[in-house]
Amino acid sequence: MPNIDDWKIAKKSIGEGGEKKLTRKKKKQKKMEYRMGEDVMDRLKKVREREEGIAWKEREFQEKHQKLENKAKELIRTEMQINRKIREFKDSGGDKYETKMSEIKEKEEELALKEKEILTKSLEPGREQRDMLAKEKEIDKKTLELNGGWGEVDRKEMELEKQRAELEEGEKKVLAREDKVKKEIEKLEEKRKELLAREKEGKISKGDEIKKETEELEKREKELLEKEDRIKKKTEELEKREKELLEKEDRIKKKTEELEKREKELLARENEIKKKAELEKKGGEDRIKAGIEELKKKGKELLGKEDEIKEEAMELEKREKKLIGEEKEEKKVEKKTEKVKPIPEKRVEKGEIQCAYCRGRRRDPIKRKLSCRVCRGKGVIKIEAPVKKCPKCKGAGRARDKLPCLKCRGRGVVGV
Repeated sequence: MPNIDDWKIAKKSIGEGGEKKLTRKKKKQKKMEYRMGEDVMDRLKKVREREEGIAWKEREFQEKHQKLENKAKELIRTEMQINRKIREFKDSGGDKYETKMSEIKEKEEELALKEKEILTKSLEPGREQRDMLAKEKEIDKKTLELNGGWGEVDRKEMELEKQRAELEEGEKKVLAREDKVKKEIEKLEEKRKELLAREKEGKISKGDEIKKETEELEKREKELLEKEDRIKKKTEELEKREKELLEKEDRIKKKTEELEKREKELLARENEIKKKAELEKKGGEDRIKAGIEELKKKGKELLGKEDEIKEEAMELEKREKKLIGEEKEEKKVEKKTEKVKPIPEKRVEKGEIQCAYCRGRRRDPIKRKLSCRVCRGKGVIKIEAPVKKCPKCKGAGRARDKLPCLKCRGRGVVGV
């Protein structure tokens, strides 16, 4: 890569006399080398930017991976804590809870089966048959089945109300136990205060009896605190059960509303069937004519839609052709702008001079894919007689329009 100072020197052409001054040819060479260096620098910058982007993405990926690992560790800890709590609860009389939960699950399964039966009965649609009387009989049967389903829903609601009442009684018992525990704690605190007061007065000597009493009091306090914790856990479980029961009630209500809607739909279907039967008795010719007219209208609509689809297809084909033409033009432009790798310069030997038109690069400077029109791709011109610098182009080999000089024919030298 060339140095910037060389470019400055080529620009200013420093030197005393005519000995150290740079010629026009050398200046142009310096300019071309500097431009080539800029291209290389731009490419290096792009490569570095890509490397930085890749490093940044790797850091982001590592951070996300660490976050996921931390979340996984937290989940494992929570699972361990939950398992410990379950074991503690089982140790402190958790069998009753499991039995009650199993009973509740069995009731839920029974309710789900009954709901499925009701849904299957309600979803069975009345098939249109020739005999309208048979349809009416089927609808009557379905209505009777639905009425039976309503009784089962009422029973479910009664069972849920009973369960709620049992839970309320359990809560009351738990609250009473909590009150008792609080009273016992208050009594123990009063006793402790009395003992401290006696110790201060000097009535009681600090001995083994006081220590034993204090140890017993501490043990009782610990036991009471453990009981309080157990009671709190049980109350929380009861609250959760209440929430679940309320959610079940809401689900049952929604399903009952859906059943009511389906009953209404069935009644509407019954009325429609009756109306159809009456129309058939009066005469089915009017219905047939109306159906034929509707079919004709639909056919016309379909024909109009087909025309619209054809027009859209034509427009799409036109757009595709335009896009294909644009792509071809872009490809042509890309081919024109493609950079051709330069052929390495040939060394100048005795009896030869470097081609001034292509500067020894063998390629035509205007049509870069073709070989140089002066030296014919050799990069060098042979010299047999004494030569002089071309007075018109001054050795550059090119005019202002970049074509070969007319006097020296692009060689930069006269007398060859």
